[in-house]
Amino acid sequence: MIRLIHTADWHLGQNFFGNDRTQEHEHFLTWMLAVIREQRPDALLIAGDVFDNANPPASAERLFWDFLDRLTSENPRLRVIITSGNHDSANRLSAPEAIYRRIGVQVRSSLPKNMKGHTDWESLCIPVSSIDNDTEEVVIVAVPFLRSDDYDFVESPAVSMRMFYETLLKNVSKRFPHLPVVLMAHYFAVGSKISQTEGNDYFTVGGQNAVDSSSLTERLTYGALGHIHHAQPVGGKENIWYSGSALPMSFMERDYHHGVNMVEIDGEASVKVSRILYEPLRSMMSIPGTGTASCEEVIRMLGQLPAEDKKDNKDTYPYLEVKVLEKIPNPQMVSAIQQAAAQRKVCLCRIERVRPQSEDMLSDNVVVTAEDIQKLVPAKIARDAYASVYGEEMPDELARMIAEVKRECETEAE
Repeated sequence: MIRLIHTADWHLGQNFFGNDRTQEHEHFLTWMLAVIREQRPDALLIAGDVFDNANPPASAERLFWDFLDRLTSENPRLRVIITSGNHDSANRLSAPEAIYRRIGVQVRSSLPKNMKGHTDWESLCIPVSSIDNDTEEVVIVAVPFLRSDDYDFVESPAVSMRMFYETLLKNVSKRFPHLPVVLMAHYFAVGSKISQTEGNDYFTVGGQNAVDSSSLTERLTYGALGHIHHAQPVGGKENIWYSGSALPMSFMERDYHHGVNMVEIDGEASVKVSRILYEPLRSMMSIPGTGTASCEEVIRMLGQLPAEDKKDNKDTYPYLEVKVLEKIPNPQMVSAIQQAAAQRKVCLCRIERVRPQSEDMLSDNVVVTAEDIQKLVPAKIARDAYASVYGEEMPDELARMIAEVKRECETEAE
């Protein structure tokens, strides 16, 4: 039996609304070391987005190398295979190649080419044996994130990428006809569950780069995917999985269950997948839980949270977003919410001010001529703008303040 741990989307170096997440990622990687120590897998598969961007801070790179040093020192027979994701710099990830070889880590950050400029399918294949039995093997097909010039374009990116993977697996089947095949890849798969907000990060207009993995399932023993942060099997198939992100990357991910996949392969077709759950150092919360609330309601809900304790480690406080409904302008609103949150065990990240929309905002655009503009009265412009944003007439007090400002401006101009 071969035992693999599948993880992806670490996003080391992410800065969350000005908050450095180094301590959170260190907590995750320490947990990873403990899991590997306990489970004794034959290989660790990291399927892309090791870093949050192409130029990660030094602290993130140090964290990554410290982890690999401890990992390979404690587990000398463990195979470690890393592929790049769309957030990674292929050149930066592969730069320390000599060090990787020395510590037994294999990285595929860009698509290898042969002397003729064609894809070197063989270089993507990495046979892995059990740490206890060299005769038991699987072949890991480690594919980095594909750019548009990595495959021949046919009809659309989705069709082209599907054909790339089908050709790849045909070549693998010829070379390793009797070995279980595990594909590492980083793409958006048709049938994956994502939120509407997350969708902007995963696919282009029309979903043209969404890959249909249904034609791959019969050729694979297991598919270890990265890219989508919600851990899940793809399209109802239990042998192709997203392991999910290490930490929640946005407030949209506050209810995701984080962790890694333990994959047990016994023979060519038998695969068992189980989740090992991880509790992040810091959680995420929204007030209110859904929708919006008035400033008064938000402050009341904040008052129900545990009070701040000076002895606490504030680096463990949950991240908080507030969605407040602003029916009329309230200059003191942000300050009042910040003061209320500062007394509680939370780290306030953002205050989203939501204004009610009037029906006028939803109507068709009106064509305005130059003559129309010349006839516009500043006070009317202000009243119309207020009505379009807040859906009601401007209060008399605010109208008087605007009129006073207008008079003062006209006086100074004279």
